[in-house]
Formats: sequence, structure tokens, C-alpha cells
Amino acid sequence: MVPQDLPSLTSVAATDPRLSEFYRHRQGGIGYFFDRHEIDSRRVQRISDLLRRVPGTRLMNDRGGRSIMRMSRSAGGRDCPPDVWIDGVRAVGMNVDDMPLSDVEALELYRGPAGIPPEMNSRLGNPACGALIIWTRLPG
Repeated sequence: MVPQDLPSLTSVAATDPRLSEFYRHRQGGIGYFFDRHEIDSRRVQRISDLLRRVPGTRLMNDRGGRSIMRMSRSAGGRDCPPDVWIDGVRAVGMNVDDMPLSDVEALELYRGPAGIPPEMNSRLGNPACGALIIWTRLPG
């Protein structure tokens, strides 16, 4: 075989490189995934509005009127709050609507520990109740 010169090729990333984890998780197919296009197409105002139709989630208000998300557990277990992660960092004590939807680039929701990506399946939290993973938008 004789080596041949090939024409040059330039590639341009179409998405934010920080979202590579989101797309890798989405490719696994376990969980519920919403990218910015899907969020905009649903015409919702808050994260809770977006997640309200996901099976196994229950949203209620606390005494201050903030939305609290609970995940249904199997066979008589009590509902419990999922762990919340923002850009790969666990956000202890964060409620579902504490971040404006306009700051969200993508969301992942896992209803139990089996589908949670290993890097976000922390023993310090409550992985048995699932996880809400939020990827933020870059300013500008």
C-alpha cells in the first residue's frame, strides 16, 4: 500500500464541552434527560414544572411555598428527596426550584440508585432516592 495525503479536516464542537458528561449519561439510556432544546419546547417556568410529568416523582410545597421533590420508593417504602448535583458537585440542601430554569442547560433525573452515574452515586447523600443532576448554562 502506498501512503496518500488526505485533505485537511477541521472540526468544531457544536456543544459546550462541559456537557460531555450529560451526553455520555444520556447515551446510557437510564433516567430522564432534558437538554436546552427540550426545556424550551415545553414552555415551562420552573424546574418543578418540567419534572412534574416524570413518573415516580411527587412535588409538593413546604410551609414557605418552595417546591420539594420526592421520589416514590418501591413496596411500601416512604417517599424521599433525591440528591441534587450541579455541574458535578453535590448541592446539599438545595430544593428543586432554587435555581432559575433560565440558568439550566440540561437536566438528568434518576429515580433510584441503579441508574445514577458512579461519579455521582455518593454514599454521603441519599442515592436510594435517586438524583437530580443539573448542568448550568455559560453566561452570555
